Amino acid sequence: MTTLESSSLSMITQDELSTGTSYSTSTDMNEMSSGDPAQSPSESEGEYKALEKELLIQQKKHFGGAFVNITHSTVHVPTIIYSLNREILLTANWSYNLNQAFIDNYNHDPELTWQYFCSQTGLYRVWPGHIWEYPEDDTDKLDLFDCRVQNWYIRATSSPRDVIILIDASGSMTGLKKSIAIQTVETILDTLSDDDFVQIIKFQENAEFIDDCFRDGLVQATFENRH
Repeated sequence: MTTLESSSLSMITQDELSTGTSYSTSTDMNEMSSGDPAQSPSESEGEYKALEKELLIQQKKHFGGAFVNITHSTVHVPTIIYSLNREILLTANWSYNLNQAFIDNYNHDPELTWQYFCSQTGLYRVWPGHIWEYPEDDTDKLDLFDCRVQNWYIRATSSPRDVIILIDASGSMTGLKKSIAIQTVETILDTLSDDDFVQIIKFQENAEFIDDCFRDGLVQATFENRH
């Protein structure tokens, strides 16, 4: 696991002002971007030891009592990805500019807490900066986190859909035909998310909304509305 930090794009260590000082792996992104193998830390020092930087963090009640740095964001790269990969370095550099956007958002709306960004390369940037923590049940500390498989990322990268379902409610729709139609509608609804909008209309001689509560148009496809 590698946890990168952004203060002129450096990876992090922590200085817990309230509890003393402890350290975690850190890397300076500017030094890494040189691409010169001769500049790399020796294996005996560890891949990032020579580039270690400090990040001052303080406990903030607003962020659930976590130790954070509200000036900088931190960056995480999945274990399965080489963190010195050129695309990772480029993404880390241009996404550094999000720091000011995160801070401006917070100043505009103090109710905001965590803000984050995930790139298609797998680089995950989160504000405020903090030390990466393993899930409580991850006793082996394998660090399997990958932002690209999180629900919020999948939903954000999928285009929202407007869906209108027409159901034949004529006298011929009985027995097996009716059962198949109902099952088909349920299957379609199960593919929708909160970002989608849907409406169901049944028709015989005239078209009617299937639910009089939703006569104003498309309805957000929340779990409650779909069921």
